[in-house]
Amino acid sequence: MQIESKRTIATISRDELCHHLNIHRSSLKGVATHFSLEPQFERRYSWRQILRSIHDTNGALLKQHYEKLLNQHPDCAELKEIGDLEKRLKEPLCSFPEMATALGYKPDTMRRALHEGRLKLPFPEIALGKRMRRYRSFEVEFWCQTGLQLDLPEAPKFVVPETKEQPPSRAHRNRTANAFFGTFERKK
Repeated sequence: MQIESKRTIATISRDELCHHLNIHRSSLKGVATHFSLEPQFERRYSWRQILRSIHDTNGALLKQHYEKLLNQHPDCAELKEIGDLEKRLKEPLCSFPEMATALGYKPDTMRRALHEGRLKLPFPEIALGKRMRRYRSFEVEFWCQTGLQLDLPEAPKFVVPETKEQPPSRAHRNRTANAFFGTFERKK
């Protein structure tokens, strides 16, 4: 007997996740490992986990946050056009060159200005790995139109207590070194 869930869990396939993250399929394994993403349902990834791990936001609080933004900026037509924040977060991310072009910069010029500290981005960067920076395209577009930041609610952080490991004893280090290099004993 199979029990049907009243709520369906929104999931996406590997290819859909690659499209969302704007990455090649060969990069997915490294990104998934970095963010502790694992397929959960028939090789599909949960949107809640993607929102929490990659976007660093709590999907359950997005509706309340959007209403709060509407109350803070009642005259902003662009904000009213967003509608559903969760739906907009599911749009594909944009790369650094795409983001720089949207802001009116050449990618190399913007990269240099950011590196030298002459420029600071008004929206978060999603670092998927070394040299893989992505941005929420709707957030870039929204900032270009209004100059407002969305400041999405953060995902809860779970703190794992650290255990202090004892450094290896001198005898252990010597045994390890002797096993690797051999011993230098005098012949009698």
